[in-house]
Amino acid sequence: MWFVDPTRANNGNGTLSNTSNAVGPFNNLADAAAKVANGTPLNQRVFVYSGTTIAGQNIALQPSTSGTLAQAQAAAHWLVGQGAVASSFDT
Repeated sequence: MWFVDPTRANNGNGTLSNTSNAVGPFNNLADAAAKVANGTPLNQRVFVYSGTTIAGQNIALQPSTSGTLAQAQAAAHWLVGQGAVASSFDT
């Protein structure tokens, strides 16, 4: 899972950890989009914290329609915002 915090002054490496300026959430959606595009083709998640993102940034998410609904959900990319409330983002 990649993390984006648009309120963060320094750009991190997309991880949840926040131990230094170089480690922690990205501060823009473009870097998360690049990780998704260059990462494994299945099961990528991006979580965006509340804040204002830069206009014109987008992210290409891969859908999946193969197999059962559960298999398709497990293989597809997901974009989740901080306003989303769920006990699990995997179902």
